[in-house]
Amino acid sequence: MRKVFSTLLIVLGLAMILGAVAQVTSNLQEEKRAGELSHAALESLVAVIPSELPDNAWQNPEIYEDIAEDEIEYPDYILNPDMEMPEFTVDGVDYIGQLEIPDLELSLPVASETTGRLLQVAPCRYFGTVYRNDLVIGAHNYFCHFGSIGDLSYGSPVYFTDMDGNVFSYQVADIEILQPGDVEELCSGEWPLTLYTCTIGGRTRITVRCELIESA
Repeated sequence: MRKVFSTLLIVLGLAMILGAVAQVTSNLQEEKRAGELSHAALESLVAVIPSELPDNAWQNPEIYEDIAEDEIEYPDYILNPDMEMPEFTVDGVDYIGQLEIPDLELSLPVASETTGRLLQVAPCRYFGTVYRNDLVIGAHNYFCHFGSIGDLSYGSPVYFTDMDGNVFSYQVADIEILQPGDVEELCSGEWPLTLYTCTIGGRTRITVRCELIESA
């Protein structure tokens, strides 16, 4: 009987090990595919986002000091910050722009909405817009997405480019840990840009708060 019991324990242990290996393999494959999908989407976005915007008077008043106020052409989002962010569709997914985090060597597309399926493709807008200074972006903790945002330092630069080519520059101002149920605090609107991802096991969320430096 003791021998049978020992054999059962060995079989159970092997089954658990094999199950763990299978889970790790599945996770790695999922992350690899997410990286490939987000990279392909980003290439499509970069191809249509304007690389340079006109040198507008509203950005350089010292250069255009002779222009009357009513002759200055402001971007649409300045005149109407409640406007919808422009979108571009790639393979059936709507994207609102490109997120860049130089310190992590990340350049990623950002999907317009958050769903479980889309999170397996790219970071997703959870709430807000860059125009109202309350954008919240979430992503899985894949290393090719937000898995390393907890390693950012205060002052680390972050850039968001919308589909019209407007670039919004930020720097990391705070890093905090929130509970999954802290939705109101996550979307409080106190920070112009918030990035978040789940910790391993999903018990808490690493939340990176960013302050606006400038927009162009």
